[in-house]
Amino acid sequence: MVKEFDILVNLPLLIFAFLFFCIFVLFIWGGIILLRAGGASEKIEKGRKILKTAIILFLIIALVMAVFYLVNYFLKSWETKKSKEVAGEFPASPAADFPPSPIFLKIGNYYFTGPWSLKKTNVIAQKAVVGILCKRNGDYDTLYISEVAQAGKTRLLKNRQYGCWLENCEGGSKNLYLGIYWIPKSMEISLEKKEISKKLIEQINPPCKE
Repeated sequence: MVKEFDILVNLPLLIFAFLFFCIFVLFIWGGIILLRAGGASEKIEKGRKILKTAIILFLIIALVMAVFYLVNYFLKSWETKKSKEVAGEFPASPAADFPPSPIFLKIGNYYFTGPWSLKKTNVIAQKAVVGILCKRNGDYDTLYISEVAQAGKTRLLKNRQYGCWLENCEGGSKNLYLGIYWIPKSMEISLEKKEISKKLIEQINPPCKE
């Protein structure tokens, strides 16, 4: 399959190629003047000046090009590194039926990934704090907050508070959604993670509690 040539992406390359072509034409012109000088000192001097100018311009453009692509390389390397760090914080596939790129939802003072439909999301594959949400007129009300201690074993549809979620959400299961706050590895052995769900419950006071 032939890939289309993107002019905007390759615009710097096209500009540098055009400049080098102009310098090449200038160099050829200076060489022709020298060859046709026939011993005339004025033409020889003119030809030498043109050749000298062409060489200087070539070196300047080559330096600018090298700096441009070097800076561009480091910027792309930095962006790649940052994207890998984010990917490590938020798993690309926390469960088999999760979409690959999470979005964010603020619950209390914490940013959760989601919301995802609870009907399509059942097993949590990593330690996390989960929030059960009810969608109402485009907004999401928090019904339940809890910590998932056993990754890969927690089935949300079998939670003993599931009936409470249905009772407090108009439209039933189709309007139930999930938000997840992934526990960073740096917090896995600390006491802080155990306080997150407690703080959120005290702050939000969801209708469904353990």
